[in-house]
Amino acid sequence: MSGIKICIDANVFLNILNKEEKFYSSSNKLICLLEKGIIFVIIPSIVLSEILTGFYIVGNDDGAEEFLSLLLDNNNIKIVPLSVNIAVEAAIIRSKTKLKLPDSMVIATAIEENAEYLISNDSNFPESDKKIKIYDSINFLKLLKDFNHIN
Repeated sequence: MSGIKICIDANVFLNILNKEEKFYSSSNKLICLLEKGIIFVIIPSIVLSEILTGFYIVGNDDGAEEFLSLLLDNNNIKIVPLSVNIAVEAAIIRSKTKLKLPDSMVIATAIEENAEYLISNDSNFPESDKKIKIYDSINFLKLLKDFNHIN
């Protein structure tokens, strides 16, 4: 493993797949940083399910297989299955924040995997959690630039 360890929420990938205007460019740049080894990405299994569901809903099984292969073949990505520790932490987070369970599971995975940052373009995430720093993709790229990790 090399690079800054971050956990990525599903919407970062969805911004790219759907070419969503506000976050498309910054989310795409994150994936480029992943490919360069500047960041190491943690992907909670719930995130994988959310993304693959979109492919399957529209009948794009080949797209789902291709996306999954890209993730599995990249040494800078770790897909993390749900564990008892993550489930318990997610329940605690949900009870304190009223986040939906999938979002709580993403945060819990980031914490369990000791990610330095959680990147989500979802405004529902709490502004700050003492256990993890949460940024959207635009502000995370600004942070990296400030610390001279990227040009």
